[in-house]
Amino acid sequence: MTKFGATTIWEAWEGNSTPDKGIATLNHYSKGVVCEWIFSVMCGIKVDKENHFVIAPVPGGTIDCAETEYNSIYGKVKVNR
Repeated sequence: MTKFGATTIWEAWEGNSTPDKGIATLNHYSKGVVCEWIFSVMCGIKVDKENHFVIAPVPGGTIDCAETEYNSIYGKVKVNR
């Protein structure tokens, strides 16, 4: 999505349109909630207060590692567990 200039999460993984269905929504909540869960639970990045983050990753089930990074206004926050 970002490769095509997206600043929101699109409904279709393939882009902003599909051959049979026309234009998909360009601000879709369902993928955003999954991304939020990955970010805040699985990778464990939580904003505690200004310029302070709590890092507590909780991968589970068959997933035994988690990795992400976030370019905050205070600098890069990176998790690799």
